[in-house]
Amino acid sequence: MKRVIVFMLTILSSVACTADELDVVVSWHKPPYVVMDQDSGFELDLARAIFNEMGHQLTPN
Repeated sequence: MKRVIVFMLTILSSVACTADELDVVVSWHKPPYVVMDQDSGFELDLARAIFNEMGHQLTPN
């Protein structure tokens, strides 16, 4: 969980990206954090919300 927070803070504090859609690599299937068959879970939903606020669309891979 600490890695996710550090990752998000790094993204938020970095220079603004110009891409509208971002491909993000996520870890293996580990409910409730990542549910691969539904492209959801706590980590993905959190990342999606943050990137949406920044004006980007998240595409998990």
